[in-house]
Amino acid sequence: MAILKTGSYSPAYPSMLDQLCKDAKYKSGVKTVYNRDCRYHKEDPSVIVKWMRRNFGERHRGWDFSLVGGCVTIELWDDKFITMYEMWHM
Repeated sequence: MAILKTGSYSPAYPSMLDQLCKDAKYKSGVKTVYNRDCRYHKEDPSVIVKWMRRNFGERHRGWDFSLVGGCVTIELWDDKFITMYEMWHM
């Protein structure tokens, strides 16, 4: 469905990509999950991942991440890593 305004097209519903990722922090069981929208902040997601790899070590040993369309989802379940990430990035 579309709403017509003086010859221009505007969608009735916002794009799904615009709503996929917003900066957020929430708890999921023992994990603390952070969402970071790198497109909004105009930053390279590889900088975040390289920093975590350098400071946290191997994946799945207290932390993990996923990257989908410019949105980095970071999962931390070691209290030391949660403190380090919040001091660095917040």
